[in-house]
Amino acid sequence: MFSFMASNDIICQQGLQYADDRAFVSAAGIKVLLAFAGCISFGVVYTKQRMTASFHPNARLLLLFHIFYVICAMLGIIFGEGYDFLRLTLFRWLYRNTDCLVPGMSPYYSNGVKLLKVFGYTGSTYTATAWVLERAFATVFVNSYEHKKNWLGWILGFIGFLLAIILVIFRICLADFEQLHPITMMNGHSYYLSMANQYLCAGLEAFNVCVLFIIWLINTKRLRNTRRIMSSLTYKYQLKENVVATSLIFPLALLHCIAYFPTALLMPLISLQTSSNIDRFKNIAYTDWMPIYFLALPALLWWRNGARVNAVRQLVQSNRLGEAFASQRKDGNVETARHFEVLEQMFHGK
Repeated sequence: MFSFMASNDIICQQGLQYADDRAFVSAAGIKVLLAFAGCISFGVVYTKQRMTASFHPNARLLLLFHIFYVICAMLGIIFGEGYDFLRLTLFRWLYRNTDCLVPGMSPYYSNGVKLLKVFGYTGSTYTATAWVLERAFATVFVNSYEHKKNWLGWILGFIGFLLAIILVIFRICLADFEQLHPITMMNGHSYYLSMANQYLCAGLEAFNVCVLFIIWLINTKRLRNTRRIMSSLTYKYQLKENVVATSLIFPLALLHCIAYFPTALLMPLISLQTSSNIDRFKNIAYTDWMPIYFLALPALLWWRNGARVNAVRQLVQSNRLGEAFASQRKDGNVETARHFEVLEQMFHGK
């Protein structure tokens, strides 16, 4: 009983040290704000976004997997850092007349929400790599990929999901559930496994951006090749889909790399050199910049969708299409010579 009370006193003291660090509390608040804003943005984009309607089913499926992982990460931050922010500010004020200003939290809750966040971070990186493999497959088999079913997307998505789940299981087995935690954290022997996974994710982020850029260059060069006029319609359609899909996926992978690469690389480098657990977890919080992506992803989807809508609107206005220009078409005020050009642009989704 005495040892438990002594341990609880230590947890209270550690919680107070985190609460007294304004930078740590501010970082938690900013992450929670970005996570909430990201959830709202995804809701708005989901009702308006039609950018991926012309994508191959595999590309659309992997994008859904990616968004699922990002939402998991946002929920992990809302219920993790969000709870920390309340405990270190509001709850501390409520408990101001007690001996323990910042009581410890259940290790089951702490480990659970932390693993949800790790699952989301890792899975989003794995799906970005799955994008690379899917786009590479579409580029190599451009003559027949249009007729492929979505089995490749399910296989790649399941492999990424399985790898993320295996990592979570290992970390659960190595986690500590014996004592209270001062903040949302994972204690125990899983730290070095987590840092090794961070290095792996950093390497995958760099790989994803480089390979997707090469794939985009290859497909763009093919599209500009005048000899493709002699190619089959299947080849032309799939080549155009490759360019359009990669034009969206590459910026997404680049944004994900910009947001997560510093986290994946700096977090192990800085935290491994810290001897104090309190300073270590503070450094981990300071180097977690992934929440920037929570707003960047829906913003990019919204921008690309808006660009396409504007292009279609300009196409309609410049060629007097639709009921609004019915009388002008009847009077012969339409450039009929451009009809085939208009149809081609609409076919290619311009």
